[in-house]
Amino acid sequence: MEDIAEEVLQAAARAFGDWKRRLAASLEAEERDHASSSGLATLIIASLEGAIVLCRAQRSITAFDEISAMSTVCRALTGHGPETGGAYGWSLW
Repeated sequence: MEDIAEEVLQAAARAFGDWKRRLAASLEAEERDHASSSGLATLIIASLEGAIVLCRAQRSITAFDEISAMSTVCRALTGHGPETGGAYGWSLW
């Protein structure tokens, strides 16, 4: 049983690592430095994954609504938003 749990943890670590690398690369493509891109990628993933846990526990999508609103604020503060383009038509943050 412990071997299976370890395999699951390793698979999850690989998946999150790949997601973070891809997201950070996208942010770097928007002329952000490597350190801030990596940190921002972690923040985005942690926000989304945390929101999933909160939504399930609270049986509400309020957490998603709140991080969506905060991402809009962050985009406005950083000058990266729908009007400035970005890898997907808008900057993630």
